[in-house]
Amino acid sequence: MSPSTDAAFDFAHELSRGTTLLEASAGTGKTYALAAVALKLLLEVGLAVDELLLVTFTRAATAELRGRVRARLAAAARALAGQRPPREDDLRAIWTDDAAERALRLGRARSALEGFDTLSIATIHGFCQRVLARYAFASGADLGLELEPDRGELVERTSADLLVAELTTADEEFAHYLSIECGLEATSLRALGKAALADVDLPLDPPAGSLDGFRAAARARFEDLQRSLQGEGRRQVEELLSQAFAEGWLCDTGQDFNEELCRTALGELAEWLATTDPEAAWFAFLPANATLLDPGSLADQRPEGAPPLEHPFFEAFAGFLDARARCCGAVRAQWAARYRRVGSLDARRRRVQGYHDLLLGLCRRLEATADPVAREALVRAVGGQFRAALVDEFQDTDRYQWRIVSSLFGSPDHYLFLVGDPKQSIYRFRGADLHVYLRAQEESASRASLATNHRSDPAYLEAIEPLFRGEAPFGSPDVPFVPVRAHHPDPESRLLLPSSPSPDLPLAPLNLRFVDAKHTGGTPWLALKQSKAVRCVCSLVADDVVRLLTSGLRIAPRNGGSTAPSAPICPRDVAVLVRTNWQARLVLQALRRARVPGVLLAAESVFQTEAASELLLWLEALNAPRSDGAARRCAVTRAFGWNAEGLVALQRETPQGLAAWRAWLEALARSREAWRRHGLAHAFRVLARETFLHRRLLSQPEGERLVTDLFHAVELLDAHAVREGCGLRGLIEFLRLERTRSAGDLATDQRRLRLDRDDAAVRVLTAHVAKGLEFPIVFAPFLWYVPGGAKTKVLPPLVGPRDPEVCDPLHKVLDVFPPGSISERRAREAWDGEEGFNEERRLFYVALTRARHAAYVYAGNFEGLRGSPLGCALEGDEAPPEPFSADDPSVSWPEGFDPEKAAALSEKDRGGALEGASAFVRWQALVEATNADKSPRMSLTRAPLPERKTWAPAAPGTSEDGEAAVRRFERTEFQRGWRRASFSSLKGEEHARFLEPEPEGRETELEEGIPADASEAASSSGDEAEAQ
Repeated sequence: MSPSTDAAFDFAHELSRGTTLLEASAGTGKTYALAAVALKLLLEVGLAVDELLLVTFTRAATAELRGRVRARLAAAARALAGQRPPREDDLRAIWTDDAAERALRLGRARSALEGFDTLSIATIHGFCQRVLARYAFASGADLGLELEPDRGELVERTSADLLVAELTTADEEFAHYLSIECGLEATSLRALGKAALADVDLPLDPPAGSLDGFRAAARARFEDLQRSLQGEGRRQVEELLSQAFAEGWLCDTGQDFNEELCRTALGELAEWLATTDPEAAWFAFLPANATLLDPGSLADQRPEGAPPLEHPFFEAFAGFLDARARCCGAVRAQWAARYRRVGSLDARRRRVQGYHDLLLGLCRRLEATADPVAREALVRAVGGQFRAALVDEFQDTDRYQWRIVSSLFGSPDHYLFLVGDPKQSIYRFRGADLHVYLRAQEESASRASLATNHRSDPAYLEAIEPLFRGEAPFGSPDVPFVPVRAHHPDPESRLLLPSSPSPDLPLAPLNLRFVDAKHTGGTPWLALKQSKAVRCVCSLVADDVVRLLTSGLRIAPRNGGSTAPSAPICPRDVAVLVRTNWQARLVLQALRRARVPGVLLAAESVFQTEAASELLLWLEALNAPRSDGAARRCAVTRAFGWNAEGLVALQRETPQGLAAWRAWLEALARSREAWRRHGLAHAFRVLARETFLHRRLLSQPEGERLVTDLFHAVELLDAHAVREGCGLRGLIEFLRLERTRSAGDLATDQRRLRLDRDDAAVRVLTAHVAKGLEFPIVFAPFLWYVPGGAKTKVLPPLVGPRDPEVCDPLHKVLDVFPPGSISERRAREAWDGEEGFNEERRLFYVALTRARHAAYVYAGNFEGLRGSPLGCALEGDEAPPEPFSADDPSVSWPEGFDPEKAAALSEKDRGGALEGASAFVRWQALVEATNADKSPRMSLTRAPLPERKTWAPAAPGTSEDGEAAVRRFERTEFQRGWRRASFSSLKGEEHARFLEPEPEGRETELEEGIPADASEAASSSGDEAEAQ
């Protein structure tokens, strides 16, 4: 295997020392490959079990990998004890015809199984913690530190202190400047504090302590601005503005921008310059319309080709605004430095450390600037213990993790395997850095890829491949699309079509459903606004799921030669992948309206739910037993069931109303007494029993979800009360604090939403959570949707390249300037936007590669489609083509489009209709090219209008035609091996017994979606947290 090639990884090939990068595309068996490499290292190379290190991304993955490696070792021992070569690739790779060598490897396998508990499998944070503890003297680590994954309470406390300290010493004008321009308010401060503490080694831009220099520069620019309007300066600027509007160099847009407004702004600015103290110019109020004269604002109003306005005033004004913005950034840098200083003091005082501190602590001791003697001792100690290291999910690494791994195991004497897929790098918001992967790829001694997909049908793989055509389908030529071959021998799909398929539901492997304004009652083929499109598409998905469940479609066994019968499609065979959690909730509502069982799989905190808000009202009622208002607010929640009729009866003081109210107050009092005697969990159970909570809620839509969340949140609150010894007031403050945090702040899996049901239900989840999972049929309704930057007053920090002109992604800073304020910030925002969109394209790949057999993708004439990954996949990265002409006879217009009717529309609507119909024609050409010379792989159809269909599942014991039938007994082969399963899985998988078992150890990728362990503590922004 040559150093620079991406040859298919051969399990029989001899493993080479040094660094090997193994690219594992979706469905190619990543965990299987990891276990196979571990097997070869232990049995072929002869490593002892305690000389092998496996680093995974989540605690759940460590448990899975440990079980997988143990199972393969046991299988290898059985195979080596036999006389014939085994069939599995990984076992054939360690088989040899040499009896002596085979006996040696058998002995190694048995020794490895006996000492298996000494095998090191850990997350990167767990590994760092072990190294720092075990080699405390060599690493110089501080012993006895407790792990504190969540610093949210520290951020809240420091933010409150900062607000008080700044506002109590500032006059009105300076306080206004701090609040409005610098973001001295709770939400902006919280974002700044989280970013500052997420990576305390990340340099600040501007540096803390730079305010004095920027203030001096602001004064100098202020004086330049004054001089530019002295003498004839003001008259010259007025004349230049008049000429610009007269010549059309500036566009008069009416009330927002015109010559009169510009003249007024100039006069106000001149008066401000004459009356403002130069020492206070960096924070003094600017006239409201002054920024109209900023050269950047004027450039936005200048038509293409018009000359810029040239006068010393404009250059001086731009320089002054730039200097003011830099002063603002310097103030915010002081605050960021304060968060870090307070965080460091707090950690030392309480002797705690966060997950990132583990990485940083080990990384600092391995840097070239560290004590060379201590560094060498640490590298020799750790590198001497582990002769081989295997790193899983390497595409989600960061610069600290790579520095640690490469320093300890990157020598030519070690075996270092880095396993990942750059096409699935989708956790940038949590600190993952794809550029680190690409840098490691350049430095690797050898590269290989897994070339066989063990998940999807051949027909489905052929269907999605055209969507990733082009030179850079993921935005960068360094991340190409790698075609893979299907493992399953059957060249077609394993979906068995019904004899009489419905014309309303296509059944190709990949189905594009076209949607336009007609689906919301508008003109056919016109663009559909995003605000209307989301709810409309949810209804269309529910209708299509009902059509699918009643279509008669069946799934054939995976082994094409099996005689086992096929199984009909049922709800658990279907998954709906969305972009955000709020979309997931809308889809779930639509499914439940259609009477289709659904379950939400979300990496969302239970404290962000409706249940938590109702529990907060209950706690406030318990804490204020004499407050009638608190009792009323608690009573009208869904949890406790008071309705308008009950409140009216109480208001009118009817006997029934007063009696019911007294009963409610007495129930609250008993609940409070139960809390005092037995704790919060018991108190809630008492009130739930007295108010018939289960009976009421479980009969309501989404009642299972609410009941699950209520008891989950109460359990966590009770544990917090016991752990911290706090009373009701403390619990109320704790719950309020938890509700202010984003879902991305989850540091453990305890707060993540639990399943509200475990039966045969459609799974609804975000594409982030779906990573690592697979489903028979996938619905992807929102691949056209890209989360936009909603207008907000929050001033978010930004991690970007240190030098925006060079844009070296491996040397970054924490930019705390206000958004869009200076050239460096704008350059970083542009870089960040491009990086974000490239990640959306990778998320598009993740969503489409979850399906085994088929997928339904909702496309159409959506507003903003061109700027989405789906738009790029269907249309390419080039500029959007011009619509076809309505009178072009060579165009085969889609059914339902009438060029003559389109010509009768208004000019705007005519253009919109032609764009929609032209897009359909272009996509149809893509479908026809994909299906050429083979059975249909892809379909494009207009989705039927929303019908609000409902599903009525067949009763147990009925045949396919609905007639009552005696259930047929079929003897199946007994499973002689051990396995671990829940009762629900044994009861719920009716057709699982008909499927051929997977080859032992083959990748099923039933892994966690968004990790809930240490790695998640590095998450950041709210929009991306919502994406989870």
